[in-house]
Amino acid sequence: MSAFRILVVDDESAVLDALASMLRSQLIGAVVDTAATADAALKQLAQNIYDAVISDIRMPDMDGLTLLKEIRAISPATPTILITGADDNELAVQALRLGAYDYIRKPPEIDYLLASVNRAIQVRQLSLKVEGQQLDLERHAIELERTVQERTQELSREIGERKGIEEALQQSNLKLTDWVKELEERTQQITFLSEMTALLQACQSVQEACTVATQFLKELFAADAGSLCLYQDSMRLVEVIASWGPRSATISEFQPEACWALRRLQSHLMGDLSSTLICEHLRLSQAPNYFCFPLIGQGKALGLLVLQSALKEVSPDPVARRKLLLTKQHLGEAVSNHIALALANLSLRETLRDESIRDPLTDLFNRRYLDETLPRELRRAERDQQSLSLIILDVDHFKEFNDKFGHEVGDSLLRSLAAHLNSRTRGHDIACRYGGDEFLLVLPGASLEVASQRAERLREETKALGDGSVCLSLGVASFPGHGSTATALIRAADLALYQAKAQGRNQVVSQVIT
Repeated sequence: MSAFRILVVDDESAVLDALASMLRSQLIGAVVDTAATADAALKQLAQNIYDAVISDIRMPDMDGLTLLKEIRAISPATPTILITGADDNELAVQALRLGAYDYIRKPPEIDYLLASVNRAIQVRQLSLKVEGQQLDLERHAIELERTVQERTQELSREIGERKGIEEALQQSNLKLTDWVKELEERTQQITFLSEMTALLQACQSVQEACTVATQFLKELFAADAGSLCLYQDSMRLVEVIASWGPRSATISEFQPEACWALRRLQSHLMGDLSSTLICEHLRLSQAPNYFCFPLIGQGKALGLLVLQSALKEVSPDPVARRKLLLTKQHLGEAVSNHIALALANLSLRETLRDESIRDPLTDLFNRRYLDETLPRELRRAERDQQSLSLIILDVDHFKEFNDKFGHEVGDSLLRSLAAHLNSRTRGHDIACRYGGDEFLLVLPGASLEVASQRAERLREETKALGDGSVCLSLGVASFPGHGSTATALIRAADLALYQAKAQGRNQVVSQVIT
């Protein structure tokens, strides 16, 4: 990789010097500039071209999101990696939506930071390369047109002197036609890539991004058979999610070790161009050339793009065929890089969103999610004229249980209870940890009677948890009978729970007796 330039921005001089020193020692040949304020960073960006910017998201003279917007305004193509000491998932999601390349918490893991910087620089250099190729093609076309015009005029003057002038002119026209066609194809490819990238950035889920990518892949590689695959980490399998052409180029699912590209994390070509090592997952046919392009994001494989090309039918000339294959290889690598970047950003965004609404101990929804969701469910119930019930429950004598067996056993009990509650919810029910040993169930469509019956079943089933002595007190309230707002309904269910405690615990109270 040629020498590149990085700007590091942090108001803490120790952190700034440590990051700059580490990058200079690990990235041989890199020019690393530093800035201690946002204003100084923006001035350096205006004066220099950088391949990547690494910045603390909280600066004393400018907030992080404003700084990110200013960086994007001055140098929109420069990848920006944000580093923060704050555990703020909402801020991370906003930063990624505004165009941040990556979001890393302090203290950063050196290997992860270096991998992120290397990928950012590769994306930046690929973008510069594509822009350079487009400018070269445009200059070449202008020069070519001028040359053809000059040659045409010269040939016209000599038409009476040479018998072969017509043939020479035809050859020139054929070459010009070929060059214009090549320029048009390159321009169309660049346009397609730009449109695909814009749509991928607007996608809200991995599934949506795959649908967009498949549509463009079918257009870009219409003459080939191909497959887009995703790596399912939980099963350690690569699964085909979309295919085009006469038949799928690969089997429907396979282990990552079956593909040389995924093993090496780089493109693997089989056929006219190079390797005789055939990936085990391919469906071999009469087509002599295969391409496997790994989709790499955050330093790991996210999926695979597989192409099968029968170029001998297009061009029997081996030199011309090699040129076409090289062109297809470069296009495939560019496309796979754009798709991988979008998938990595979406995956990170989904992870941050899930972390922000889940309780880390029980993996149930947290109170924040309840505050967002319950008012919406009540509006839906009112609109559809349906009931909606709440069950609030907690473990009787949980403090004594904790004191007797220890917090680790207490946490284990809460996890077991949460798993049991989750297994007893329907598809549209919501199970939340409300706080401490208190849990809350939202039951859309359930009347007070049905909710009370379900609460009683939960009370009976929970006796099997722990050492057999675990008991629950449960309070039940229902819309519209006990209130029409989230606050009123929770208060009614809480009062019912309080009455269950006052009446001796280990029971269900569905309404408060005053």
